[in-house]
Amino acid sequence: MNCISRLFLFVSAYFIVPMGYTQTNSCAEFSITQVYPDSLNTNDYQISIQSSSGPLEIVNYPHVTAVLDCNGDTVATGGLFWFGQFGETIQDYPVTLTGEGSITCYPLTAIFIYGVDGGIEDTCFLSYGIVGLNNSLGDVLPNTVYPNPSNHFIQLGEIPETAFRIVNSVGQVEMIGKTQGVINVEFLKSGAYFLELNDWPSKKILRFYRQ
Repeated sequence: MNCISRLFLFVSAYFIVPMGYTQTNSCAEFSITQVYPDSLNTNDYQISIQSSSGPLEIVNYPHVTAVLDCNGDTVATGGLFWFGQFGETIQDYPVTLTGEGSITCYPLTAIFIYGVDGGIEDTCFLSYGIVGLNNSLGDVLPNTVYPNPSNHFIQLGEIPETAFRIVNSVGQVEMIGKTQGVINVEFLKSGAYFLELNDWPSKKILRFYRQ
C-alpha cells in the first residue's frame, strides 16, 4: 500500500468515525487466509486477514498482538501497523518471531485486536492451520517415508492407490494427487513438509524433508 492509501486510512480513522460510534463488526467476520514468511526479513512473517463485512465498513486500529502455536506458546508478536481495514479486503499484518519461536506447530492462533480508541476494543482469536496436523507421527504406516531426507522421490512401500497432499511448514498446500507408494518431490524447495494420506480409515500424517 502506498503512502497516499495509508494517509487515507489514517484520516478515515480520525474523521469519518462519528462521536459515540459503536462497533458493529464481530470476530466472525474475520479469518486468516495465509501465513507466510516475509521476503526481506527471515525473522518476520505476514498474517493475511480477510474481512467479510460490507465494503464500506471499516475497523480502526486493527493489529495482531501475538501468534500462539499448537502448544499455546507465543511464537511471534506484532503491533499497530495499519490505521484501518475495509470490508471485503485482505490485509497483511506483520509479526516477528520471539526468541527461539518458530511457526511450525499448527494450528496457530492469532490474537487480533481492533477498536475505535483505547476504550472501545474487540479481541478476536483467529485460528489457522491443518486439522489433524498434530496427531502422533509414530502410528502411521508399517513402512514410513524413505529416503528421508530426499532429493527426488519419497517412497511409502506398497500401498493401495491413496489420495495425498503435501503441505509446507507454514500450512500452504504444495502438491495434491494420488500415489501407490512413490511421490516425486524434486520440484519442492528445501525444507520440512507434511504428507497427508487421506484415503485411510483415519487421516495419516507423515513428516519428511526435502534436501
